[in-house]
Amino acid sequence: MRRVRTLLVLVALALLAGLSGWFLNDLERDLREVRARDDRLPLTIAENFVATVMNARGERLYVLTGPHLEQFPAPRGTFVTRPLAHTYENLAPVWEIRAEQGWIAPGTETIELRGDVHAERPASTGYEPVIMTGSNLRLIPDKNYAESAEPVRVQTPDGVIDAVGFHAWLDEDRIELLADVRGHYAPPAQKPDRP
Repeated sequence: MRRVRTLLVLVALALLAGLSGWFLNDLERDLREVRARDDRLPLTIAENFVATVMNARGERLYVLTGPHLEQFPAPRGTFVTRPLAHTYENLAPVWEIRAEQGWIAPGTETIELRGDVHAERPASTGYEPVIMTGSNLRLIPDKNYAESAEPVRVQTPDGVIDAVGFHAWLDEDRIELLADVRGHYAPPAQKPDRP
């Protein structure tokens, strides 16, 4: 009887050891597959998305929308098809910026808008209306800053300016044009003084 019990205990221990070995081998294989994951495959895919990014005070910094988004492992970042970004100042939308393609750096500190880019600040914001068209714009939302080395056209009610490259401080109503600046300025018609 004692031999049978000893034999059963040994069989049970051998069975447990075999199951443990099988489980650990299966777990190790799964971990190898995760480590060998192809970084060309997206981690996240979103269709018709709306992403809201807040600043450190919990205020809306920008809202990004688009029909398609693919997020890849760092350092590849996130790719967006036809992005539309709304920047905010004092909780109100100020700029609307759209492009053909977009890339968001890991950590969302930089957004690169690629292809044709259209940025507009409408009169309803309380600022002078501005329309900027160009290509390949870099947006740094935390600083409300945009820049490009490509040709750009800036349109205001008073004129049109063409240049190559710019720096724009979106919350300061300030644009620095870098090279080959040409423009046409038509001051607003002045109303005649009435007695």
